Amino acid sequence: MANKITINNVKGSICHQAINQTVYLQMAKKFISAASIIACLLVLQACQTTSGYSKLQAYPNMYQEKIKSILVLPARNTTTAADAAQLYSATLALPLAEAGYYVLSVPYVESVFANEGIIDGAQLSAIPLYKYQQLFGADAVLFVDISHWNTSYYIAGGNVAVGAKFQLVSTNSGETLWQQNDVVVENTSGDSDSFLFNLIITAINTSTTDYLPLANKVNSRVFNTIPKGSYHPLYGQDQEQSALIPAQTNEHEHNSTSSGSEKRASKVTSHIEIN
Repeated sequence: MANKITINNVKGSICHQAINQTVYLQMAKKFISAASIIACLLVLQACQTTSGYSKLQAYPNMYQEKIKSILVLPARNTTTAADAAQLYSATLALPLAEAGYYVLSVPYVESVFANEGIIDGAQLSAIPLYKYQQLFGADAVLFVDISHWNTSYYIAGGNVAVGAKFQLVSTNSGETLWQQNDVVVENTSGDSDSFLFNLIITAINTSTTDYLPLANKVNSRVFNTIPKGSYHPLYGQDQEQSALIPAQTNEHEHNSTSSGSEKRASKVTSHIEIN
């Protein structure tokens, strides 16, 4: 009788353990399933945040202050190219005007500062923002830092890079209304089978590359993210447009002086700045 009770007890214990394991496995599957759903939702939310960030979400102060006029300060040059600041500053008025803003004459502003001995934007960092409102009547001031204006060479190739960081600041509140930065890198490498010929092609392409079209490309991509001004047909209607600069690689043909048509690539990198 004792043996039978022991066997029955063992069988009962085994069955109980089996039931517990089954329940545990079912609970674990439910937990894993719930965790997977939560993880998927978080991923989807992250994708929506990075790919669908709107202008209103990124730059609400632009819509609140409703600025009309912008003063473009002389660019601050952090590169070794001595002429970069003057050349880049000359490209800024048109894209801002096309975005719907009244832009104070850049040559006039530069001449005013030059008369005071100011030729570089770095010299203006200590001036209170309200002074620009008093002197020029500007609603906002655009600071531009040139980060790239250079050529680079490697073993059998090279490139030309132009990049800048932009910050639009209110002269009334002192708040940052909008900011972005972007870099355009154009590949100037030759694609010949000859190593020596590639060196020659790269040297020619790099030395003859015009920086201004690259600066204009940076401006076009960057100012496409700024909310439209009051002189633009879409003023007040672009809140849901994307505030991001899409990364892209564009390929185009370049006519080399030595070998006819050589393919080159223009690689673009970007980064959004959120208030």
